[in-house]
Amino acid sequence: PSFIFQGGLGFLWGQIFGISFVSMRMLTVLATIILIFGVYKILKFFKTTEEVSILVLLTLVFNPVLFNSSLTFMTEIYFLVFFVWSLYFFLRDLREKSGLRSFILGTVLSGFAFLIRQYGVFLPLLVLALSFFRKDRFVKKLLIVLGVFAASFAVYIKWPRHEFGGISSITSNFVELKKLRKNLWSVLMSVPYFVYFSLPLLFAIERKKISFIAFLLVIAGTALL
Repeated sequence: PSFIFQGGLGFLWGQIFGISFVSMRMLTVLATIILIFGVYKILKFFKTTEEVSILVLLTLVFNPVLFNSSLTFMTEIYFLVFFVWSLYFFLRDLREKSGLRSFILGTVLSGFAFLIRQYGVFLPLLVLALSFFRKDRFVKKLLIVLGVFAASFAVYIKWPRHEFGGISSITSNFVELKKLRKNLWSVLMSVPYFVYFSLPLLFAIERKKISFIAFLLVIAGTALL
C-alpha cells in the first residue's frame, strides 16, 4: 500500500476533528458508508430489484473482512471507496458512448485509488482495452489515462518513504526482482477469495447465466478447500 492519498484525507480530517484513534475510526465509518452507497449505485445501474439490492448490501456490510476493516484506519476501505466509484463512472461511460465526463471522473478516482494501493491502475487499463476492441474513443481515453496516471505516478515516486536506514531511494519504490515471484503468487492466490467474497453479487445476475454462476461457485468451493 502507498497510503499517500489516504494519509492526506486523514490529515485534513484531523485538522477539523482532531487526530485520534476515535476520530480516524469515524472517518473510516464514513468512508464505509460511501462505499456501500457506491455498490448500491452499481446495483441500480444493472436495474436490480430493491429486494436483491438490500440482500447484497447486507451481505456486504456483514462480510467479516469489510466489517473488521471498517473499524480501523487500514487502506482496504479507502481503496475500495475510490475503486467502486471509479467502476461506477466507467460503467456509465460505457453506456453513454458520448462525452468523456464519466470517463474522466472514473480515471481520476482510479488515480486516487492508486495513491492508496497500487492495484488502482488495473481498472482503467481494463477499460482502455475494452474501448480499444469496441473502437470507443480509444485515443482520447488513452490520453486521459496517461495524463492522470503520469501525475499520480509522479506523486508516488517523489513521496518520501521512511525505512530503518532513513528515507528510501526512488528505486526502492519499485518491486524488487527477488520479491516479484512472491508478489505474483499472492495476486494469483487472491483470485479465488475475490470470487468467494463476490458471491452475494450473483443474486443480481440473470438466470440465463446459471452456468457462469456454477463456474464461480466451483472456484469459490475450491478456495474454501
